[in-house]
Amino acid sequence: GLVQWSEWDGSQFTSSTDQAPHGLLAVTRIGIWTAGQRSGSSVLTSAAETQIPSRSDEPQQKEPLPKWASGSSWGTAAQLLILFVLALLLLESFLFHRRAVF
Repeated sequence: GLVQWSEWDGSQFTSSTDQAPHGLLAVTRIGIWTAGQRSGSSVLTSAAETQIPSRSDEPQQKEPLPKWASGSSWGTAAQLLILFVLALLLLESFLFHRRAVF
């Protein structure tokens, strides 16, 4: 489709158009674009400006997770809550029926 640009050339805004065959367009401009019902903006920056580190070829060594973060034998918070409520109901039943505590 047709992509209309309002681009910044360093000193002023200019209007231009591009053809986007198959709906894909390489963004090589700085500015605001409109294509049918869609619109957006683009800013081209270098890796130095955005401080994105380059990908290294060496595999990264991952440290093992701490014991508390890798899971526990007690389960999740929801399971603990269910166990607590069950224990409380059993205790209430015992105290009410066996000891007659009101």
